[in-house]
Amino acid sequence: MANEWVTKAYGGAAVSTTLNGGISGSVTSITVTSGSGLPDGSAGSFVLSIDRAGTEEKILVASRSGNTLTVTERGYDGTVAAAHLTLVSVDHVLDAYTVEQANRLAMAMASQYSMAFRGAGRTYTELPVGTEGKVLTVVSGAPAWAADSSSLPLAGGTMTGPILLPDGSVGAPAAAFGDDTDTGVYSPAAGHVAVSLNGVQAFLLDGSNATFAQPVKPRTGTASAGTAPIKFTTGVVNTSPEAGAVEWDGTNLWITTSGGVRKQIGFYPQTGQMLQQVSYQTGALATGTTTIPFDDTIPQITEGNEYMTLAITPVSATSTLLIQVVACLSSSVANFFGTALFVDSTANALAATLEYENNVTAAVLAVLTHRVASGSVTARTYRVRCGGGDAGTTTFNGQGGARKYGGVLASSIVITEIAG
Repeated sequence: MANEWVTKAYGGAAVSTTLNGGISGSVTSITVTSGSGLPDGSAGSFVLSIDRAGTEEKILVASRSGNTLTVTERGYDGTVAAAHLTLVSVDHVLDAYTVEQANRLAMAMASQYSMAFRGAGRTYTELPVGTEGKVLTVVSGAPAWAADSSSLPLAGGTMTGPILLPDGSVGAPAAAFGDDTDTGVYSPAAGHVAVSLNGVQAFLLDGSNATFAQPVKPRTGTASAGTAPIKFTTGVVNTSPEAGAVEWDGTNLWITTSGGVRKQIGFYPQTGQMLQQVSYQTGALATGTTTIPFDDTIPQITEGNEYMTLAITPVSATSTLLIQVVACLSSSVANFFGTALFVDSTANALAATLEYENNVTAAVLAVLTHRVASGSVTARTYRVRCGGGDAGTTTFNGQGGARKYGGVLASSIVITEIAG
């Protein structure tokens, strides 16, 4: 038999005992004086030497029961089976075959860090250290290092097949993060993909809808192209209006009500279209004594008294602002009335109008219309100041310092922004 391939047991120290009775050269059941300390064969066969100081014979023992040995092979390890007298020595020993196995294994690993494998012919062959990134595989029936074509390297690469993940759940997403295992992506049902944040569904995508569990907050836009908070794609509006739908046809923005009525909510303005309108109207009585000189100088913001103001923030830097002013005025003296329009704290008036009151009991209606380019989308405030050319008291929304018509005698300023 191929003795070198028999597994041997070497439990305990090198135990020595004696034969309990003489034996012939062929018996396979042998009794010793004491089997204590010898292997029992449960871990494999073991080798004993009989009469080491005389006619030595090694035997391969399969098992031990108490003091009785069951022998697999007599004359083992190059010795000859022989008869032995009672009380000759019996020693637990290491055999040459086992030493040879260890030698062969050691000799096969000639290079540092290499490995060895047992071939089909019960021989050991060296497997040299492999190249980083390669995997251990079998080539022509023997172990070999080969390029890894079935997994991605740590540095990344291109996969040739799909990644198949389990469905996962909202509390344990299929694709999650090492320090946040309840945040990630999972599939709650066939044809559905969902995103979980801290174990709560935040987003669901199915074949018909994209549903957000929280309000959608558009990002803040900047002056750079491509940073608009929300951007619609131009298309043809639905043939049949769909409730809740928002649509952009390239010119107008539409929303459809629950009743199926499509309504315009935004548009790309054409030249001459109104962009916005703001107004101020008052019937309050006011008086003043500061004059606006009746001469050939531009009225100043320190002249006359301020009776009305109106702020506006243009929505376009290329639009036109149409400013319309109506002021009800009277004077304590026959007088030329000046009504001037100013913006913010600019000293010079933008525009002015002139009326004449030739009787102290009379009143005039000052009407001023002015157009100005918006120039920017910066907020600005327009101011209306009125005053006589000569010293006297000007009454705004009344006559002779008193209110008339119970407050419905009113003055106003209206600013309309028109697309350019």
